[in-house]
Amino acid sequence: MDRKKATFLGVTQNYKNQKIQLTFEFEDDVRNYIDEMQDIPLAITVKKFRTKRSLDANAYYWQLLTKLADKLTVSNPCMHNMLLRRYGQLEEIDGNLSTSYCRTPRTAKVER
Repeated sequence: MDRKKATFLGVTQNYKNQKIQLTFEFEDDVRNYIDEMQDIPLAITVKKFRTKRSLDANAYYWQLLTKLADKLTVSNPCMHNMLLRRYGQLEEIDGNLSTSYCRTPRTAKVER
């Protein structure tokens, strides 16, 4: 099953085996997936739903980033990392908030 948007409805506990049961309500019709999910172990990730950025928005971001990088005479990956450092979200690692970015081989020399 693909990524699906759902609302958490509640939690119950099975008193015979003490296991927790979570209940979700899906926005899409997922009845076609029920048979293939029966009686097999599943890997489930639950997190706050965010709409993905469209391909058009992503292309526009890189178009603007290229113009900025050209004006500042830096590479596109370097400009991307500069923007991530300045405007990106903080990441929690072992209870501490920190900024992080990915170094790409093309920017290793530029960013020293």
